[in-house]
Amino acid sequence: MNTEITDNNNKNGIVLYDADCEACQALARRFRSMLSRHGFELATLQSPEIDAWLGLTRADLLEEMRLLRPDGVVLGGVDALMEISRHYWWARPIWLAGRIPMVAGALRRSYRWFARHRYS
Repeated sequence: MNTEITDNNNKNGIVLYDADCEACQALARRFRSMLSRHGFELATLQSPEIDAWLGLTRADLLEEMRLLRPDGVVLGGVDALMEISRHYWWARPIWLAGRIPMVAGALRRSYRWFARHRYS
C-alpha cells in the first residue's frame, strides 16, 4: 500500500500491521472499511517510509502493530488498540476497562503472547 505518512486524510492515524503475518493480513482485510469510516488508514510495517519514520530495527519494528497518530505520537500493541477502540461506541467499554491497571496488564500479556505466536 502506498500510504504517505504526511497525508492528512487519516484524521485519526495510520494503523500499521505485519504484512508477513497471515493473521494480521486477515484482520486488516476484515477491519479495513470499518477503520476507514472512522478516519484510520492501514499500511504495512514493511513499507520503506515506515522504517525511515520510526527509525527502529526490523526486529523491533515487527514486534507489534502500531498506530501513527496525526500528532506524531506512535503507539504500539495494546496501547494502539486501546486508542483505536475509543473511537467506536461499542468498544468504549474495552477502552475504559483497559484504563484499569490490572486489566491493562492482562491485556498487554495477552497481546504479547499473540504477537510471539502469530507465525505458528
